[in-house]
Amino acid sequence: MEYEFRKDITGELSASFSMGHEAIAAWLLEEIGQRTPVLPALYKAIDQLQNHERWEYVLDGVEYNLRLTCSEAEICNAQIDFEADSFRVDGVDMGEGQDMDFYDDEARSSCGLDDFKNMLKEWELFVNGARY
Repeated sequence: MEYEFRKDITGELSASFSMGHEAIAAWLLEEIGQRTPVLPALYKAIDQLQNHERWEYVLDGVEYNLRLTCSEAEICNAQIDFEADSFRVDGVDMGEGQDMDFYDDEARSSCGLDDFKNMLKEWELFVNGARY
C-alpha cells in the first residue's frame, strides 16, 4: 500500500492512496482528519489484537466504518455491511451480484494490520507538523 499526505497553502489536508486503497484515504480524511486524540485508542486496540487479547475491534463512523482483526484493517462505507455483497444508498437496496467494482474501490479497502498502524503513525506525525 502506497500513500502520500499533503497540505495545501490554506492548511487543508489531503491523502492519496494506491489503487484499491481509496477508501482508506476517505476514512482518514472524513473520520480522523486532524482529530489525532482518537489515535491512542486505535493504537491500544491494535496492540491488543496483535497480542491476541481481543479478536476484533470495530469503530463506527459517520461516513466510514473501521474493522480491525488480528491480521487486517478493513474500511467500509457506512452504507455497506462488511460481509455483504450488496449495499444500500439512501435506503435503497442496490442489489446483489451487480458489477459494482468501480464503486467498491472507493467504498471498501483493506490492508495488513501492521501497515495500517504504520500509516496511522505517519498521519499523526504529518498532522502534527513533525514530518513532510
